[in-house]
Amino acid sequence: MKKLLAIIIIFITTLIFFAFFYKKISLNFLNIKGTVIDLEEDEFYHNSRKIKKVKLLHSYLGDINLAISFPQNYSKEVLPVLFILGGVETGLNSVETCFRYRK
Repeated sequence: MKKLLAIIIIFITTLIFFAFFYKKISLNFLNIKGTVIDLEEDEFYHNSRKIKKVKLLHSYLGDINLAISFPQNYSKEVLPVLFILGGVETGLNSVETCFRYRK
């Protein structure tokens, strides 16, 4: 009986522990230190889209490459922005991969 009671107490304690951490924002656990040291930007056209390459040099994370693809003739209304932070490729390689598989 004591073993069963001990198992139940451990189980309930474990559930409370995981419920507490589940409610926390997961990004709070990332200990990212440092600052952005440099920012480089470059724009060019690829097919019918304007590509903006952004390169951040972070003191702790190193180089962070982003590629933002805009339609060439977009309207003045506010459009949603999609950042691709991972996947098959990142940065400009991601945009080129999308063009390759779209055909």
